[in-house]
Formats: sequence, structure tokens, C-alpha cells
Amino acid sequence: MQVNLKAGYIYWNWRVVYNSGGAVQLTPASMTSRKVFQDAYISYIPERILAKFYVDLETGCWVWTGSRTRDSYGWVWFKPRAWLAHRLVYELCVGPIPEGLQIDHLCRNRPCVSPSHLEPVTNAENVRRGMGGEWWRRKTHCPQGHAYVEANTYMYRNRRHCRACIKIRSRNWRETHAPNRDRDTLRAPGRS
Repeated sequence: MQVNLKAGYIYWNWRVVYNSGGAVQLTPASMTSRKVFQDAYISYIPERILAKFYVDLETGCWVWTGSRTRDSYGWVWFKPRAWLAHRLVYELCVGPIPEGLQIDHLCRNRPCVSPSHLEPVTNAENVRRGMGGEWWRRKTHCPQGHAYVEANTYMYRNRRHCRACIKIRSRNWRETHAPNRDRDTLRAPGRS
């Protein structure tokens, strides 16, 4: 297997250095201050994709620096379609993702594309492991600053809604859509 080595990168505990004659020289990574890639996957990733992430020294995550979605997942165009970056790197390094499974970030870092931090799981398992529900439960105030207390909150489709915000939206709608009518004319005919 031929490996395209880039100067300055660390592969399998060896740092790649080019000497003055242009020859490749490998030095033990322990002699360097950079984090050692603990995965042998790096040789399977095209150089264009390699340029879009760096290794976080503290966590070992391969943090995506290219384009991201609103949810902080990396994405990239590769062989003619858009990919979520973690799914692309997983498929390049490990193989196809089994049908019906999702990729779970074991490190809980959405921009991470390290194959050793990714695991194919079912949707149910991914939801169980996730922090989505916990994030919503920890919220104590609505986006406008009203407290989520029982008197000011109601549930609709398993989501909390702020009664104060609804009152404000309703009042604003009435003022813009029915500014010259009083409340009696807004009632249905035949009702008092």
C-alpha cells in the first residue's frame, strides 16, 4: 500500500520531515510536540478533505473547519454530491454505513470527523445517547426571557410554549389585522 505523506503530519507515531535533498525522513513523534494520530485511517482520506480538519490536542477529535450546517455538522461536496463530513470520512476509512443505521458521535462533538469517535447505531440508540431532550429540559426561560413556570407554560406536541409570548403575538395580530374593530364585532354572529 502506497501512502502519500505530507510534511509536518504525524502518521502511526512517526513525524514526516523532508530533508534538504527532498528525501522523506521519519522521526519518532515522541520527539515532537504535536499530537500523534492514533488512527491508521489517515491514508484513506483524500488530501482535499485532509485540509478541512485539524486534530484537537486535548480531546483527540478531528475537528472539521470546512463548511458546517446550522447544527454544527461539517458538510462537503465530494464525488458529485453533498455529504455530511463525518459520514464521508467514516465511509472512506471504515466502509459503508449499514442500511438503517446512523452515525453517533461518541465524543459528543458534532464537528468531529475522527472514525474512532464515530459508531453506527440505530435511531433509537442514537436518541437514547443524545443530549437533545436534556438540552430542552434545562431551558428555564423562553427566547424572550419569560420564565417557564407552570402558570406561564403549556405543552403542545411534546414541546413547551410560553403563554406570555402567545398573548403578545395574538395582540399584535389583532392590532395589525383588525385595527378599527372592537371586540364585539369580532365575535361570530348569533353569539353574545
